Amino acid sequence: MNVQSQALSTGDQVTFQPSGNWDQIILTLTDSTTGNMQQVTFNQGDSLTYTYQGTDNVTFGATATFNGTPVALTGDVMRVVQGVQSSSSGIQLVLGDGTTVPVSAITEITQ
Repeated sequence: MNVQSQALSTGDQVTFQPSGNWDQIILTLTDSTTGNMQQVTFNQGDSLTYTYQGTDNVTFGATATFNGTPVALTGDVMRVVQGVQSSSSGIQLVLGDGTTVPVSAITEITQ
């Protein structure tokens, strides 16, 4: 499901959309428990969809550049739904990191 999120857990995907010409995107993953950081670099011609395969939950940030100059960058985050829960505030979807998201926050569901 597509939600506004900077968090990733196993199987979640992020797809980047640079706003203009770009030659490099650097994705920085920060382990939510240890704070350890890992970088993934995308160059022209690479797929701009990244699937997180790690076992620890992470947060991410990304920057795009063209000849060293920053380029605006957006991303769509597709999170894996692990379950559904009902609460007094309505139906909530449970994500891989245990957080819940109200159904109203979902902008897209894919298989």
